[in-house]
Amino acid sequence: HKIKTYGAGKDLSFDTWSQFMLQLLQIGLIEMAYDEGFVLKVTPYGKQVLNGQETIQLVNPDPSLKEIGKPVIQSSIRNDGNLLFDELRKHRKQLAEKTNLPPYVIFHDKTLREMAEKMPRTASRMLDISGVSEKKFEKYGAGFLAVIRAIAGEEEEDEEIPIEELITTEKLDEYICLLSEAQVQPTPQNLGKVLLASVKTGVPETVSSLSCYGILRGRTNYKTISSQLKAHFDTSPVASRFREQDISTAFFDEPHFNNMTQEWQEKTTRQIGQLEILRPDETITNEYILDQRKTFRRSYEPWTEDELAMFRKALEQTNDLDVHARIFMRNPGSIRAQYKKMKSSSGAVPQL
Repeated sequence: HKIKTYGAGKDLSFDTWSQFMLQLLQIGLIEMAYDEGFVLKVTPYGKQVLNGQETIQLVNPDPSLKEIGKPVIQSSIRNDGNLLFDELRKHRKQLAEKTNLPPYVIFHDKTLREMAEKMPRTASRMLDISGVSEKKFEKYGAGFLAVIRAIAGEEEEDEEIPIEELITTEKLDEYICLLSEAQVQPTPQNLGKVLLASVKTGVPETVSSLSCYGILRGRTNYKTISSQLKAHFDTSPVASRFREQDISTAFFDEPHFNNMTQEWQEKTTRQIGQLEILRPDETITNEYILDQRKTFRRSYEPWTEDELAMFRKALEQTNDLDVHARIFMRNPGSIRAQYKKMKSSSGAVPQL
């Protein structure tokens, strides 16, 4: 059954009602019950207004709206950022008292002000706030998010894709290939760093442009997903190609040999340049791929049979990785990956 007041305010927009709720909080008619799941509750003063014992006047957020309430003394309403900042400080104070810590140890005022200004309502956006580390978010983030969502009227955010759908077998294989082409050794640890956006050491900063970078940030931790990542690396045929890194390292590392003539190199480069692009730039939305194509025109293109035939001949003439990258217009990581694929499938590639 619907309550009697259901739909009574449908003539006003969501934003308008959000502004009115902020005013009710500021005046003291309602309050946030931090210890009851951050619900809004009517205060004793609010009950007096409801019973007609007191009257108030609200400020119209939209001048085109009719006046609301009975005119008495008009309250001075501070801006929304100040109100949210006050509520965040109240929540911080309660946490400080419970944990017996100084409030600034939880979050500095500067951090709270940025929260009030940007109003992040998801974990990933909260982690973009200065002073919010992953460790602090795990400890305190949920509570502060709840305060912000309550003040914002719990405005709907884009629905997040469930974690299990982001780390399926197919998805993990795709991420492994991305790491390899970005010249990052595919390991459970490195993949975890990229997915959680916790890159500090051991992984180039350029991985931040990968499409899978940070997709699990603020939603889980490495300890939780490590067993699944390790199991995948132990069983996936795609991952197995990268476990023996020495296959390509032994071939492409110095000492280099190069028996390729300038004429053959120029001829092959022209032939590669004339190959059809099967994935035109206009069909690609990934910024990392588009950026790679500025230097390596055939980045993330499927290898054609003609191209593979030329690649096999080129491998017989040189092990200089940079030369191969220039001729085949692909980044060095892609050249290594294709070499290992050919080696594991047939062994029909030269070795030193």
